[in-house]
Amino acid sequence: LLFIWCLLVLIEVFLQGNIIRYVLILALIVVGSYTTILLQPYKGELQNTTGAKVIKFMQFNLNFRNRHLQSVKAYLEEQDIEIATFQEVTAKHRQSLETMRDKYPFQRHCKFAGVGDIAIISKYPFAEPHGECVKEEGLVWTRVQLDEGELSVVSLHLHWPYPYKHHSQISRLEKVFATIPSPKIIAGDFNACLLYTSDAADEEDSVDLGGR
Repeated sequence: LLFIWCLLVLIEVFLQGNIIRYVLILALIVVGSYTTILLQPYKGELQNTTGAKVIKFMQFNLNFRNRHLQSVKAYLEEQDIEIATFQEVTAKHRQSLETMRDKYPFQRHCKFAGVGDIAIISKYPFAEPHGECVKEEGLVWTRVQLDEGELSVVSLHLHWPYPYKHHSQISRLEKVFATIPSPKIIAGDFNACLLYTSDAADEEDSVDLGGR
């Protein structure tokens, strides 16, 4: 009904020949509609059309300013997440994740930058000694032992593009990507920019669960 009313108002204003008012009202309707859509709560529904085993995986940048990690922990439990990758993990965040060792006994953390570190937590055991922490380069990976076999999980945090080290960071990490066995999941905050591309991750045997 609201949409119909707005449409009638637009038609009336247009017929009156007031183009400026018409454009302003149209802009308000567009912005209002977009905002309404953004504010709608959304929860994705898992769909398994192949019958294969499903792993509940979560990728999340914790935000170094975030002091409410309890909400993240509650979501992990509510959704029964099995493997998760994090970025911007502060010392307090790490302490909080450590309290979940009973549910996520396998955790790997790696030093990155002032905004925080990177981490992987899992209900499945790590296939030691496979894995690597590339300190201060924003990458940590490990092999996770599933019932069906091993899976490489990568947590990646890239710098902002120019004037920061985004492109050179990717170039330095390409050799590391080449050593990570398949199949693999590459997840993280990529701070993606269309100006830069890289073939570091093989599209045929990896799954990209990136952030920005």
